[in-house]
Amino acid sequence: MTPPVQTDIVSAGIGEADGAIILATFIAQALKEWGIPSPGVTQGALIYAGFKMITGSVDVALAIIGAAILAFLLSSMTLYTVSRKTGHHLTGRVQKLLRLKPKTINAVQDRLIGSSWWVILGGRFVPAMMAPMTFMAGVCKIPVLRFYLGTGLAMLIWAGFFTGMGLIFGETAADLINVSIVPVILILMFSSILAGGIIWLVRRRRSVAFDDVS
Repeated sequence: MTPPVQTDIVSAGIGEADGAIILATFIAQALKEWGIPSPGVTQGALIYAGFKMITGSVDVALAIIGAAILAFLLSSMTLYTVSRKTGHHLTGRVQKLLRLKPKTINAVQDRLIGSSWWVILGGRFVPAMMAPMTFMAGVCKIPVLRFYLGTGLAMLIWAGFFTGMGLIFGETAADLINVSIVPVILILMFSSILAGGIIWLVRRRRSVAFDDVS
């Protein structure tokens, strides 16, 4: 009777861990859309999703991918809508929030005005330009369909790439990823989210203090 009990405990632990990974994926991607970093969290989660597909847990894999896409849709649409409705009235505040330099805003604005969706798509892959691109797309009143065509395709390409890595290397990693290592993955994921948030807050305070002095 002992082996079945142990198996049930292990299965429950895996379920809880996967749920935590799904939650971490949603939080990390939502924050990233607003310029708050969480290095490697969503990427690692999508690779893990590919691994879960290999091992037969397609429902978990789809939940992780869905969490990343849902966070992208909700968070990016919120930033886009706020910037579109308020226009240049909040540019200064959001500039400080996202730690944007005036030359960065001008550069993004020049590229967006009169551009097509592929410029928005390309901008998603430029480091630290995800949030500025979304904000300035709203300020410049880029049509919603054009905005989401570019950002949506970029998200699908990005998610597909990392999920594909999990599919390709999933069998190799199958012997390495087990119940004992999943808690370590979770600790690393949430630690990255916490560290990214702290670093963002420290940099923002320094930026505000510098503006007050100058």
